[in-house]
Amino acid sequence: MKTFYHGSPTPHIEVLEPRFDPRLDTEGIFIADEPFGPMMFALLPVRAHAAVDYTTKNGKFIEGKVSTQEINEEGWLYTFEVEESIIKERGSGQFYLAMPVRIIKTEKILKEDVLYLGWKIEIKPNREA
Repeated sequence: MKTFYHGSPTPHIEVLEPRFDPRLDTEGIFIADEPFGPMMFALLPVRAHAAVDYTTKNGKFIEGKVSTQEINEEGWLYTFEVEESIIKERGSGQFYLAMPVRIIKTEKILKEDVLYLGWKIEIKPNREA
């Protein structure tokens, strides 16, 4: 079993269920083997309107930036364990699950937590307004 992470602005999730992402034409639960990206995704109310890029090395956060129309003050980092054999790889270092998974730990993430790590946040105007 290996530990993985998923970030969501939705609190109190006990079982993560796969959802369809029309941008990627994929149904799944998008996960990471480090918490840093999911921590940022936990704060994004509309992921489709955000560009997230970050670098880690040897399990440590190096740098990250997000460009988004809005960001929440808090979100949720979900931790779970699964057999690596059921993980699907969407791209190099990009993973997802195609089946539900039970959460073993929930952590509240604050915007100040990601800023403390060194994330740079750019709020871009809504082009549709």
